[in-house]
Amino acid sequence: MVMGGLLVIVLLLVAAGGWWWRQRAAHQAAQVEDLYQQADRMEQVVAEMNGLQTRLTAAMKLGNHAEAIAVCERMLQLVDADLGSNREYVLPLLQALADMQEAADHPQGAVAPLRRLAAAQEKAGTAPEEVCATLARLAALQLEHGTAAEAQATLKRELELRRRHGLLHRPEALPVLRGLIETSLLDGHVAAAENFRRDYLAAAQAIGGTPLQARLDEAQASFMQALDGRRLRQAWRHAEETALLATVVHGAEHTITLVCRANLAEVLRRNRHFEAADRLFRELIPLQERLQPDPDALSA
Repeated sequence: MVMGGLLVIVLLLVAAGGWWWRQRAAHQAAQVEDLYQQADRMEQVVAEMNGLQTRLTAAMKLGNHAEAIAVCERMLQLVDADLGSNREYVLPLLQALADMQEAADHPQGAVAPLRRLAAAQEKAGTAPEEVCATLARLAALQLEHGTAAEAQATLKRELELRRRHGLLHRPEALPVLRGLIETSLLDGHVAAAENFRRDYLAAAQAIGGTPLQARLDEAQASFMQALDGRRLRQAWRHAEETALLATVVHGAEHTITLVCRANLAEVLRRNRHFEAADRLFRELIPLQERLQPDPDALSA
């Protein structure tokens, strides 16, 4: 009786072992087949990517932006589907796609690849300066073709990145703060704009020296060109910068600074930011009365 029971157990074990080996062999065969299929697919992907690269190079040489955009988009599809979104492929493709969209005069089409590029760069550990440059480019497009809220979110992201990596007191940080002033006023937040003006002044004072004077001269020239061309939005941006830079370079009560701030107040009024313009005019009047700057300079 006992021997019969042992025999049954042995037979069951043998049967189980045979079933396990058959299953293992079938699984290994399936794995091998899957590996063969993956290898075949990778060969197809590599071949298609090489062909697309040739097409992309030719399209870019010919200035065929529509073809270049279509090729970049197809290459991204392949990378996402078959190459695990490999950053060695994704980063340059996103950069190229954004470039082609802008070159084709489709700036709104560049927003999505730039947004993804910034996220991919951060994830890949790209140098903070490069990520900031991408974010700055994205924010500029959003300011022109999106909403103030979108642009402000991007600018705040860049500001935080600069603060985290000790890049706040550099000339490249000033446009970020100026953009935050603009987006705050566009959304009607005058007090927030004043806070960002104070941040701008603090950053500019930390920079100091020749770079600020050169930037002031450039901003002043750009302001006059924009004003002559009746480009009021651009004139406002440049006037904002001249007023802030003049405050740091020459001092808050210098004639040049007062002229720059008066120009800013006027273009704020022309851009229909009446509350901000009124506040600035009210600040200027007692200074003008007390200091009595040159009338010709003020009228300019």
